[in-house]
Amino acid sequence: MVYPPFLSTGSDKPTPISILGSDLSFWLASTMGVFNRAGGPSTDTDDVKDWVDSGPNAQDFTQAIEASQATFAANILNGYPGILFDGTDDYMKRASAFLTGESGAIFIVSQLVVAGGTDRAFYFGSSAEDSVLQYSQVFVHDHNNSREALQYMRINIGDASTLVVLATDTTIVADVPYIHVWRSTGTASKIRINGNEETIDLGGSTVDGDWFADVEDPVNVTLGAKEDTGISVPSNTYIFEVVGVDGVDLSLAKIEELERYFADKYGVVI
Repeated sequence: MVYPPFLSTGSDKPTPISILGSDLSFWLASTMGVFNRAGGPSTDTDDVKDWVDSGPNAQDFTQAIEASQATFAANILNGYPGILFDGTDDYMKRASAFLTGESGAIFIVSQLVVAGGTDRAFYFGSSAEDSVLQYSQVFVHDHNNSREALQYMRINIGDASTLVVLATDTTIVADVPYIHVWRSTGTASKIRINGNEETIDLGGSTVDGDWFADVEDPVNVTLGAKEDTGISVPSNTYIFEVVGVDGVDLSLAKIEELERYFADKYGVVI
């Protein structure tokens, strides 16, 4: 399949690899490395069993359970395909420990199909969220409790009594693409949406931003839903691209360069 050109053509076309270099931890793109359960490249309406890391570190995401496999959807955003999670039981995961630095960032280009519920587009933490879990973090597209349609991070430290919701001032709506950036400087948590630094409501907490390194059991990083003893809070969303950085507090210049790459590729206004 030939996809639309963006930014420039030829060897000078930027990619997360050329922008981030050795700072890149993993890179998932809907245009490559997406395979169905038969082992071939996924095409329109196919299942997605494996989403292979296009970076150098082989941080692949997979889903062996057929009923929980996402769907490859062609020509969704600016001519590019999306990986569609159905909001019921679809998710993919990386079931080994990674993302362990005191600083880092997650970039996701996504578009909600239906706004509502407590959708987990990206979940990071223990496979068993209970009282022994020291720290978990959930990146969500939508609302939780009384917070309607807000972008936020949710942090549990020990148990629900220490729950912190870092809510922003941007409303996330369905059928609109967003470039999300969640990052830690090692001393502070930050959120950017479509190129804008968000004002974060800490809810009276003091969050030091040391989020990757504080996870007690950094396994089962999932896309599309949370997985602990079962599937919960699934997201009905298209995910187009995911980039992770571990152990590095990225400069603003690097962040903005990567945002421009996403914006130009997918036609998102920033």
